[in-house]
Amino acid sequence: MPAMCRHFFNRNSVVNTMKIKMKSLMCGPSGTRNIGDELIVGVDVSESEAAALVGGGYAAELEPTQQELDAELDRLEDEALAYQAELDAEEEAKARQAELDAEEEAKAKQAELDAEEEAKAKQAELDAEEEAKAKEVDAEQIKNETAELVLESESAIAPVASKSRKAKSSNNAAE
Repeated sequence: MPAMCRHFFNRNSVVNTMKIKMKSLMCGPSGTRNIGDELIVGVDVSESEAAALVGGGYAAELEPTQQELDAELDRLEDEALAYQAELDAEEEAKARQAELDAEEEAKAKQAELDAEEEAKAKQAELDAEEEAKAKEVDAEQIKNETAELVLESESAIAPVASKSRKAKSSNNAAE
């Protein structure tokens, strides 16, 4: 029974595919196979047909040559390096994206802190204006109260000063 292998449909990479060598002449609907023909399973013949030919003794399984093994090893190393390069590029892209996200988050936090600081400064300015207005109102109130007291004291003094002394003494006697 043939060994199970990966199958590629590229004639240049034949190492991982099984090959068979015909031991006898075969003619049929699938074509003519001559003695000594090397057929690639999955390309020249189907896997089931190759298994039947090897199982019936009409073909033999071939082992890959050292040159084919070296070529396959080189190809696999190249594939592995290319895959590792892809993984490294993905990892680097993720790291860059994480850095960008962290920078963006830091900028957002800084903007938030700046906005809070600006709001506090505005609030302090509003509080200072309110306090100044309150002081103005207090000063105006004090000024008005002072003016009222002055007017009251002037109006209270004026009638007393206008009365004569006689009238005062007669008022005292009547009492």
